[in-house]
Amino acid sequence: MKLTDLFKFKLFERKDTADLAVVNENFQTAEREIDKRLLKTAVQNTNTVTEAGYALDARQANPNVKGSLAELIAALSEMLTSHKSSGDHDSRYYTKTDMNTMLARKADSEHNHDKVYYTKAFVDGLLALKADLTHYHDNRYYTEAETDARMAKAARYVGLYEQEITLAAGGEFYQAIPSTYQNGGYIYFINCSGNSLNFTANMEGYNMAVKNRGASTLATRVQVYFFSIGV
Repeated sequence: MKLTDLFKFKLFERKDTADLAVVNENFQTAEREIDKRLLKTAVQNTNTVTEAGYALDARQANPNVKGSLAELIAALSEMLTSHKSSGDHDSRYYTKTDMNTMLARKADSEHNHDKVYYTKAFVDGLLALKADLTHYHDNRYYTEAETDARMAKAARYVGLYEQEITLAAGGEFYQAIPSTYQNGGYIYFINCSGNSLNFTANMEGYNMAVKNRGASTLATRVQVYFFSIGV
């Protein structure tokens, strides 16, 4: 017994005995195949299930048929149209106002600079007066070590001692300075503040020597300034 190519119906040959069961089986096969291809309301033979060699159901072009390609295309078109007209964009997008604000701070690709800008020639002139960040000084300059050595020998103000005194005419004041400053690392300057024209003052070793050369008793303030030398 042979089979048909398409639906695989069983064909009787002359030598075959007629069999009602075989006839019924052929009818059942025909009903199943017709049911699959023509009687379904919704399209079933999509691109992924259509058998090789068979065209798509013509109802695929009808958007009113559930599951058709036309229905899918219509739904996609509606979603795209809705998105394009919708203002519901999140922070991933710049708004029109954002774009206008940013563009307002930009210059046109072709533009001119006015007097608020330095010209190239002017900037080049200014830079010509500057040294590079990495540069060297010649022997006109002291090195750091030379400067430190000189500063170590320089006098530096470190303190002041003051004392109010009153001396009779011709009287003398003689007193040692604080022991803190009694070493060779200091320079002393002595001064009399008040009636200074009538007093003489000098340092004798570590002692203040003041004398009233006026004709009467006078008061003054003895001031001694201390400067260190490398201390």
